[in-house]
Amino acid sequence: MLATTQLDAQFYNGTKVGFGKNRVQYDYFEWKFYRYQQYETYFYTGGKELAEYTAKVARKYIPEQEELFEFNLVDKIQFIIYNKQSHFKQSNVGLSLENGELGGITSIMGEKVFLYFNGNHEDFDIQIKEGIARVLINQQVYGSNWRQVIKNSTLLTLPDWYQLGLTSYISKGWDSEIENSVRYCVMSGKYKKFNRLSD
Repeated sequence: MLATTQLDAQFYNGTKVGFGKNRVQYDYFEWKFYRYQQYETYFYTGGKELAEYTAKVARKYIPEQEELFEFNLVDKIQFIIYNKQSHFKQSNVGLSLENGELGGITSIMGEKVFLYFNGNHEDFDIQIKEGIARVLINQQVYGSNWRQVIKNSTLLTLPDWYQLGLTSYISKGWDSEIENSVRYCVMSGKYKKFNRLSD
């Protein structure tokens, strides 16, 4: 089902955007979306093919990850898709990140997964898989409604390094680049203390 909507500030609720901070928007985006059983894909002019591609990839990976986590999605995932990184950088998503660097980061807020296409479908697939994994982890650990999130976040907080490492492993697997990096750090003595692994 295709529908038109206007994305507004509700998409940025819960983010760590500092007071009075906004990025300049040079382009106007008229958002539309496709609604599916477990997810929705939001796109704007020129992004229809990306939205359909995202739906195809999500249809494949959601059941795989639900089986891996032994947990089913409670609420729909909303994929907000930008046609290119420069459009993504015009949004307030990730504004609190140091130096405004957004490369290689899949931004997630609740069930909203913000994606951008950099011309490489393999990278785009990784963003989608990371987003699915992060939403599943958050729903499984913290719950889906705000009461559960507040209650469960006071009882348990997963460190960022754990969540980022787990989602990275699920989306990319263990490759030679990661192995070489870890081997180098262990051999050089950089990982003598466990808390040094946090980065």
